[in-house]
Amino acid sequence: IMSRLEKLFQKVINDETISRTFDIDPSKYPSIDYAKRSLNPQVKAIVETLLLLDKKIAEEKSEMRIRNKVGPINLDDSDFQPIYRKILSTLTK
Repeated sequence: IMSRLEKLFQKVINDETISRTFDIDPSKYPSIDYAKRSLNPQVKAIVETLLLLDKKIAEEKSEMRIRNKVGPINLDDSDFQPIYRKILSTLTK
């Protein structure tokens, strides 16, 4: 059974515009684990983005549970800065 993150990764990697623009063969990446080891910087950036966002959302959910809060998770620009820096680093190597 594919996880929610795996399904999201497959939807992104199989998007026709993304695969055509970045010359990605989606069949090479049956899972996030394969994609993490890709030599294609765009594929690695996609994986890193999804993993970092998933981690940040999990942290926020945990924080909300601790504080007995319910509702949607709201991230602000400062939450995205470390993710932007990591992706930029991945793409410029």
